[in-house]
Amino acid sequence: MKMKYLAITLLITLMNMTLVEASELRKSCFSIEGMHCGNCIDKIKSKMSENTAIKDVDVSLRDSMAQVTFDPEKTDDTQVLSAVKNAGYKGKVIKCAK
Repeated sequence: MKMKYLAITLLITLMNMTLVEASELRKSCFSIEGMHCGNCIDKIKSKMSENTAIKDVDVSLRDSMAQVTFDPEKTDDTQVLSAVKNAGYKGKVIKCAK
């Protein structure tokens, strides 16, 4: 019984941590110049994954843009753009479509 109680307590704690973390994340969108294939997408995602504050990256070759979800307490748009530049592309912050 004690083990079941501990497991439930741990599960509730983890769920609460996930909810708090998700609400504190920020989404920004970036136009990216020069992408022309799937390898370009992989290269950009790879460079962004080096920043542990970046939680999710959705890159669209068709729209030449990326939507990036990150922890604003640990990184910012400038650092995301730096990852784009380090991957070999030009980028700028744009308004995200709804």
